[in-house]
Amino acid sequence: MLRGRRLSFALSLLLGAGLSVSGARAARAQSISSPDVRWGRDGAITGVAIAGTALAALIPVDRAALWQRQLLPIDDRLEGRFSQSAASTSDLLAGIDVVTPLGLLYGQGGGLNDANGKRFLLYTEALAINTLVNGIVKYTVGRPRPYVYNTDPRMKAYTERQGKDSHLSFFSGHASTTFTAAVAGSYLYGQAATDAKSRAAVWGFELALAGATADLRTRAGKHFYSDVIVGALVGTAVGFLVPRLHGGPHYSPSAGEWVAIGTAPVVGVVIAQLLPFKQDVAEPLGTVALPFIAPGGGGLLLARTF
Repeated sequence: MLRGRRLSFALSLLLGAGLSVSGARAARAQSISSPDVRWGRDGAITGVAIAGTALAALIPVDRAALWQRQLLPIDDRLEGRFSQSAASTSDLLAGIDVVTPLGLLYGQGGGLNDANGKRFLLYTEALAINTLVNGIVKYTVGRPRPYVYNTDPRMKAYTERQGKDSHLSFFSGHASTTFTAAVAGSYLYGQAATDAKSRAAVWGFELALAGATADLRTRAGKHFYSDVIVGALVGTAVGFLVPRLHGGPHYSPSAGEWVAIGTAPVVGVVIAQLLPFKQDVAEPLGTVALPFIAPGGGGLLLARTF
């Protein structure tokens, strides 16, 4: 019952919250008019969102809870999964996805200036708002991650070391952050770029990375399918609404951009599925000494257990 109330509250909150090569070739507008960003107001919103995210970590989480029923039937197949290599790769892709728009906006806007600074602040604000929503929902719902269901002693020890993080599965922060970065960054870039091909390339690159990152989180055993689906939807909404509500140059994606927007996440997922990751455990049990007997003698055999 408590879990149901927490999940209902989280979903209500969600409803209320309601590369570089192509960029270098882009034709720039003669003058890049900035969105309606005010340093005091938007800086305060960003700061409050960051502080709120830190406070969300104080919400208590039941680390002993195991859900007997997952949100989607397809989630069940992920129970017990874990791959450290997939998790590490998803971290790398997420970092590239978040940083790339900063480089594109910097080059597009002619370096450090007031207009560029405002666009950087708006991009950061979108990420901060997404992180706040994600943090509150994660700690409120307290959903166990897929690897928590793994009965291997090494995974049980790993789960214990992770503390609260082991029960912060819903919804995926990697998915929501990368989709926020992809949509907000591509939208801000598109507002000033006049070359439709370069805009489509940016949308495609960013959303493909976001799709791949989301898929790898499920392969890593860090999230269920429902976690990354909701994360992608929330990130897309925040990434679009924050820059859109701040105005700026009128921007409507071309047909080619819509094709990139619609297909790139799927391409990213397919590529991620083709990467050769295997399930593993958090770490080996260690070195053990095993006695052995051989003709004419015996001794101890050192072995690593995996």
